Amino acid sequence: MVLVYPALFALFAFTQCQQLPSFDLLEEFHLSEAAGVQTVNGSGPDMVAFRVNPSIHLRKTMSEVYPDGLPSDYSIVATLKMTKDTMKGAWNLWQVSDLEGREQVGVRVQGDDRTLDFFYTAPRGTQMLRTFHSVDRLFDGEWHKLALSVKGDVVRLLIDCQEVSAAPVDLPRPVIRNGYTSIVKRAARDRSGSVDLQKMALSCDADQAYSERCCELSNVCGGHAEIGLTGGRASCRCLHGQPGLQGPPGPKGIRGTTGDYGIIGETGPTGIAGIKGEKGMRGLHGLMGDRGPKGLKGLKGALGFKGVQGSPGEGGETGEQGEVGDRGPVGYEGILAYQGVKGAEGFTGAEGPPGPQGRQGIVGDPGDRGTAGLKGKPGIQGPKGKTGTIGVKGIVGDPGLPGRDGDPGIEAYQGPQGPDGRPGRIGERVTEFSSVKGLVLLSKGSH
Repeated sequence: MVLVYPALFALFAFTQCQQLPSFDLLEEFHLSEAAGVQTVNGSGPDMVAFRVNPSIHLRKTMSEVYPDGLPSDYSIVATLKMTKDTMKGAWNLWQVSDLEGREQVGVRVQGDDRTLDFFYTAPRGTQMLRTFHSVDRLFDGEWHKLALSVKGDVVRLLIDCQEVSAAPVDLPRPVIRNGYTSIVKRAARDRSGSVDLQKMALSCDADQAYSERCCELSNVCGGHAEIGLTGGRASCRCLHGQPGLQGPPGPKGIRGTTGDYGIIGETGPTGIAGIKGEKGMRGLHGLMGDRGPKGLKGLKGALGFKGVQGSPGEGGETGEQGEVGDRGPVGYEGILAYQGVKGAEGFTGAEGPPGPQGRQGIVGDPGDRGTAGLKGKPGIQGPKGKTGTIGVKGIVGDPGLPGRDGDPGIEAYQGPQGPDGRPGRIGERVTEFSSVKGLVLLSKGSH
């Protein structure tokens, strides 16, 4: 429990500090009304600064300036100009001390050595010191911007928006709530001159030191005036002289840290109505309910969708003849149905009428050899053909028609007498005779 309460207090203080990210120390110490503080010209024509002597006692309690205490991570930014007397002495630009006046943390300017010290109290109570060299430009009598970032285990120093050095610091650093805080305080046994302050602020954001701009400084305007978290260079608009030539691009900066989450935005306007959806599928057939009492005659309704086939109902009472109704409007287009399953094969139908003549088909394959046909009639006498080869002996033809009478024969010589014939048989009496082609045909009983 002893360790829990300090952790909760630290978390609560960090949350409150985030709600008030920055404290204007010039306003918190009321420099415009403080005795012994002079108003002088700042770094520009319209800038106002305050000349403060370290001998003036500018101190307030921690609760007056930092209501929730000094957090572990923070940044200090100051725009200042040191006079010749201030350059030689040692004085604290900003510090926090305990109730007994012992220094806890602060920034000290060492004029003799031309260095800058960051001192703090370690967790075991030891006074620790980190010295930054390479700060000679702060002692040239011109306006400069000094920024110190304390984050985690590193403290970084920026002068005129350029990081010049970094040093490690111890962890953890507790939140300081009790004690006093001072600005422009001279060191013990030292008499310092005056210092001009144009701006001095403490931020709970340790990266605020990298977000500062240096456009109000005429001696750096046009040079490295604007350097953000990326460390890149940017031009600066000033009223001193004409702008110079465009310089070469600077080196690529380091990647910045991830920013905090943004606040939730307001609810946007109501969106436009969506497009009408497609009609849903027909629902399942419900169970048959009990028969209700006969209702009153209702008004004529609009033509509804075609319903599914219902179950046969019980026989109702015979009603009176109704009046002939008007023709109803055209019904809605039917619901697109899904394709049903294939039904069983039906019975063979009656023979239909002859169809129209089809197109000529393709040539079919040669058919089988047919049987011998009947003998045809004699054809017309054809032209005389060429002499053919000797053909196969034909079949015996039908008897021809009687020929014409023959021509007279050629006179021939009588040949020699032949031998005697054999004796003939006794013939019968001849009743008639005829001559055919010069031959004598004898009837039965002739020679």
